[in-house]
This record gives sequence, C-alpha cells and structure tokens, in this order.
Amino acid sequence: MNYIKYLKALRIKEVSFMVGFLCIGSVFAINELNIHTLINLFLYLLGSFFYVLSGYALNAYTGYHDDEHNERLSSLGGFSQRFYYYIVWLALGVFALAYSLIDVKLFLLSLCPFLLGLLYAFPKFGLKHYPLGGTLAHFLAQLFLFHMGYVVFEPYSDISLKIAIYFSLLLAAAHLHHEVIDHKADQLAGSRTSAVTFGWKKIESVSTLVYFLSGIYWISLFLQNLIEPLFFYPFLMAFIAQMTTRFYYIYQSIQLNGQWEADFELVYRDAYRIYYLLGGIVIIIWKGSSIIGVL
Repeated sequence: MNYIKYLKALRIKEVSFMVGFLCIGSVFAINELNIHTLINLFLYLLGSFFYVLSGYALNAYTGYHDDEHNERLSSLGGFSQRFYYYIVWLALGVFALAYSLIDVKLFLLSLCPFLLGLLYAFPKFGLKHYPLGGTLAHFLAQLFLFHMGYVVFEPYSDISLKIAIYFSLLLAAAHLHHEVIDHKADQLAGSRTSAVTFGWKKIESVSTLVYFLSGIYWISLFLQNLIEPLFFYPFLMAFIAQMTTRFYYIYQSIQLNGQWEADFELVYRDAYRIYYLLGGIVIIIWKGSSIIGVL
C-alpha cells in the first residue's frame, strides 16, 4: 500500500499543523498536570486531529471538481470523491466520541466552527466562493477553536476572548494569503474569492497588513498585562521573523522590476508556519518545565 499517497491526499502535514490552532487554547489554560488533566489532554488531541481531518476531507469532497484546476491540491485527485465522503463521516465519529468523553458540551461547542466549515465549503454557493466570505468564516471559527481547547481546562473569560482574537487575526491573514497562492486555480474554477475579485496583489498587501496588525495587537495585550512573558516573547520573535521574510521578498520583487515569482509565496508560507510552530514549541517546553518544576 502506498501510504505516501494517502498522507498527501488527506493532507496530513497540514492537518497536523492546524491542530495547533485548536490546542493553543489548552496551552494557555493548563496550569497543573495530573491524571485527569493528562487523560483529557490525550482525548482532546485525538479528537482535534480527527476534527481537522474531517474539515479538510469535507473541503476535498465538496470542492472535488473545482480543485481539479489547483496544482497545489493535485494529490486529491488520486482518490474518488466518495473516498473523502467516507473519511468525513469516519473522522466525525472519532472526534464526536473523543470530545463527548471529555464533556458533551465540548462536542456541542465544536459544532459551531464545523457548521461554519459547511457554510464555507458548500459547492458553488459556499463562503469560499465570495469575496472576504472565507476570511470572515476563518476569523469566527478560530474564536471557537481557541476556546474549545481552553474550556477543557479553564472557564471562558474576557481575557481568553482577547487572546483568541489574536489567533483569529493570524488565521484570517493566512487564509487571505492562501487565496493569493490559489488565485489562478480559483479563477479557472469560477470562484469569486477576494484575490480573484480585487486582484491578488491587493489581497497580498491586505494579508501582510493583517499579519502586521496581529503583531501590534499581541504587543498591546502584553502591555496591558493580559499575557505572560513566556507566551509573549516566542510569538513576538515569530512575528519579527515573518515580517523580515515578507519584506525580503518584497525587496526581491523590486530587484526583479516588479515581477513576482510564484515560488516566493509558497516559500514565505512555509517559513512563517515554521516560525509560529517553533514559537509554540518553545512555549510548550517553557510552560511544561515550569509546571513540573524544572525551571
């Protein structure tokens, strides 16, 4: 069996990365480690992996024919549309069970961003086919996703909402950037995304602006003493690294007399993913060490 083919078709690399957006709330909320906490954390990680997988499979199923034009998603065509239909229901069953074992209310909460995902991915009429619709869906979904991980260990608060907004801004900016990457395929598919409607260069600038504003917002949270240094500095370093990379590629474009190479956007995307992933890893190690008394 060609496992690589399955891994690519199910986009396991991206699914694994996106699980971090569901789990970052838990990192903020966990303040002690005991058997109860570890069991809930395991169940939440398991459920979250299949939760994200269900969303990607749903997107593959509903956009199966549209994605035929997308070279970035060419691996999806290696399986039938029905294959993704079955994966959606399999993954849904696993995450429903895992979340319900923690608390049925968590499963009910998870339905909110899942329904947003349905509205986003609906063929032809979904939010992904309209300017700013997909971006708004991602922003709102992340508010729920952050709190899914948070409320497993701590109750919702005004502070948790303010922190969640930061991660919603990051995901909204990332979605805009993905629209830039996919603008040619989306145009061929007839999708009226922001990049297709307003022009990819304008949306590229808007994405950069939203990323920049997210960094400023993060700094403002720290200055208001709403986040601890252990959370602030790793993501601040990720923000600085990302902006440095972005402006480097802008400089490269100027050197090429305004021409832009498609590979720039993919390399930039991979770069900022790594920056924030490393920031998250540092935070987990730092906080974990503090909890168990190593630091």
